[in-house]
Amino acid sequence: MTIGNHFPTLTAEEAAELIPHGAMVGVSGFTPAGAPKAVPRAIAKRARALHAAGTPFQIRVLSGASTGVACDDELGLAEAMSWRAPYMTSAPLRKLANTGRLDFVDMHLSHVAQMTLEGFLGRVDFAVIEATDITAGGRVYLTTGIGNSPTFLRKAEKVIIELNAYHSPRIRELADIIVLPPPPHRHPIPIIDPLDRIGRRYAEVDPAKVVGIVHTNEPDGGRLFSAPDKVSRGIAGHVSQFLLDEMAAGRIPAQFLPLQSGVGSVCNAVLGDLAADEGFPQFKVYTEVLQDSALNLIAAGYVTAASTCSLTLTDEKLKFLYDNFDEFADRIVLRPQEISNNPGIARRLGVIATNTAIEVDIYGHGNSTHFYGTQLMNGLGGSGDFERNAYLSILMCPSTAKGGRISTVVPMCSHVDHTEHTVQAIATEHGVADLRGLSPISRARRIPSIDAPIRPTGTTCTTTWNRPRWGTSGMICGAALSSTTTLSSTAPCCRIWTCPSSSSWKPQPVEQSAASPYRNAVSELANSCKPTCGWTGRSGKRDRTAADSSAFEPVVASVHHRFLIPQTTFS
Repeated sequence: MTIGNHFPTLTAEEAAELIPHGAMVGVSGFTPAGAPKAVPRAIAKRARALHAAGTPFQIRVLSGASTGVACDDELGLAEAMSWRAPYMTSAPLRKLANTGRLDFVDMHLSHVAQMTLEGFLGRVDFAVIEATDITAGGRVYLTTGIGNSPTFLRKAEKVIIELNAYHSPRIRELADIIVLPPPPHRHPIPIIDPLDRIGRRYAEVDPAKVVGIVHTNEPDGGRLFSAPDKVSRGIAGHVSQFLLDEMAAGRIPAQFLPLQSGVGSVCNAVLGDLAADEGFPQFKVYTEVLQDSALNLIAAGYVTAASTCSLTLTDEKLKFLYDNFDEFADRIVLRPQEISNNPGIARRLGVIATNTAIEVDIYGHGNSTHFYGTQLMNGLGGSGDFERNAYLSILMCPSTAKGGRISTVVPMCSHVDHTEHTVQAIATEHGVADLRGLSPISRARRIPSIDAPIRPTGTTCTTTWNRPRWGTSGMICGAALSSTTTLSSTAPCCRIWTCPSSSSWKPQPVEQSAASPYRNAVSELANSCKPTCGWTGRSGKRDRTAADSSAFEPVVASVHHRFLIPQTTFS
């Protein structure tokens, strides 16, 4: 088969010239795996030249998840993007989004394909798709990340194919591609095991829509995550023991259930700890991203099967896969993300979901996306798809951040991605809080047990109280609100709320009455942190008082929280 001879061959620059200002562009891949490289770089170069000449040029970008440096970072640095969905990890894009120069739409990844097909996100003008081959009849053999490429190929008005010679043509043997029909014409998805195959090894495109082929030869450039540290290993040890205890109690079958693992060193540590435990059986994986650690476990025989959307591997590990392809060909399946992240399949298989959070609160809510309620980090990704529909959903995070100076277990999350109705267990390096069957009061009693210990006498705590925008003034224990309250070296340091002198402040939504169970729960937990002190302020006003300085402006509470957000640091 002659690769790419059926369609015009273009340079990346020629392909970029075809894409007009304001176009919606769907790109392939899921993480750097399978993402286009040459054409996005050329688009960024063109944008810089046009901007220098005073000509506006920005595109709207729709993807599977994040992409690589050559796509998201390059376009972000060139400010060549005006709109982005559904997920990203790019520092340049994060800066644009947090300063109002990029409209970022954070979405559940399983929703994107249907919303694209039904036109909810607008017309897809171009699709830029990485592949190993395309036939005259329109069969497109994708590379290491399937993402939403099958949908973009079907929906886009015009298509540009990047044929990447770096990837082994055998990568198609892992693919199992299907595009679901629109409702109400859907049937049950017949997947009852992670290795079940229901589709084809290729995506399809109308050949008349393909405007050109760009030849490349580049690795994905997958990033290497840091090795698990002491805290990550501590979390992993508690999670693996928790799962072993669930098996011993008969709540997880002896053959175990498919595991979904999020991205990062904590999730990698959990996988490694499970495999290292002699009492743990071999297990299967049903997830959205397969990282180096999981591939190592497949090679070692600990993981017997893996269904994923993306091979998010370092270049060295991807070469290892290609060099030993026969060893993995019948144990890995690559799927589109509307299948890899499908809620119905996750529930049918009984997936155990393990994902990380930025912060959790004493009622069991989880925040995976924002710092201080307003500053975007990455996005929700697929964690919501799995946590909401898992047989057992576990959120994990270190109990502190920034070298122990900031607590990640807080009175109430500044932004909520996973509600108390979704999160079944929370794990830190201090243990696992099993929240199943617990009322709000009981959760508020249980969760502090996995927070970092109370700091010893002599520790200084500094708490910055961040004012919601709707208040004009603030009071703490009857005193005017100041930007910081520094505890003396002899005062106790409570990890969940701060105790200035002999009293404490706790979050108190203005609507709650004195009989509220939430207030009572916090009061019981406060112990020496008494008496209760709340915040008062007049809503609906925007004038500022002396106590309401600009120091409070950068961090703003979500409107439904209606309380001051304490940011505590320790020294």
